[in-house]
Amino acid sequence: NVKVPWMFDKPHGMIVVYFTFSCFYIMLAQKTFAVAVAGQVLMGSSYVLSVEITSAMLVVYGRGQEELYRRLIFAYELSFNIGVALSAVAVIVYDIDKSLPFYICAIISFCWGVFYLIFLVRRFGRELIFSGDFHKNEQILLFRHLAQPR
Repeated sequence: NVKVPWMFDKPHGMIVVYFTFSCFYIMLAQKTFAVAVAGQVLMGSSYVLSVEITSAMLVVYGRGQEELYRRLIFAYELSFNIGVALSAVAVIVYDIDKSLPFYICAIISFCWGVFYLIFLVRRFGRELIFSGDFHKNEQILLFRHLAQPR
């Protein structure tokens, strides 16, 4: 049973993934073939990590309720497919400059990383953000919410 460093575990790992995506998109935009291929290989590895982290987070958010979990998976798949469909815009931008779509994706990924970091800090607060136990932190938040008077 291997302990994963907190920065690669859920949910913190997604911040790392977004920031590495930025770097790898910049690598893809380079004219040096070896750099672009290395960026592609690393991008694939990061993508797999992002899917694993997202799947693990959806299990936690599903709270053992099959119907809730299925709705979360549906929303995840729907948003992913919409993103893929919107990537058709890259074809238009690609005609302007062949590296421009990659730089745009790098900027978007970096911004998502910043937004997600802000979200996590606001959600968990400083006392929970780096504790490393996502499931326990979500339970603490749920109990705090349930304990509030209505």
